[in-house]
Amino acid sequence: IVCEIENKIAGFVLLRDYNKYLRIELIMVDPSFHRSGAGSSLLSYINNLYFGSRNHLKAGTQFNNYDAINFYKKNKFKKVDELFYQHIYSN
Repeated sequence: IVCEIENKIAGFVLLRDYNKYLRIELIMVDPSFHRSGAGSSLLSYINNLYFGSRNHLKAGTQFNNYDAINFYKKNKFKKVDELFYQHIYSN
């Protein structure tokens, strides 16, 4: 789903559909459109599009990504659990 403002791509969101709920896999807003409402508009569009057909919308972020956490809180998300993943890289 893409958000355009004045014919420019302001942001986008990639969703995964688990039938009972949706999960935000990636949401990005161009820095020049930060605090313009583009991110909130994307979430509002998703809610309007899927209202009634999915139980809820899930999202995740790093525990110290305070901008993302505040963004989700502003948009009425609530923390339901906390998971830690460790990525192991090898050559």
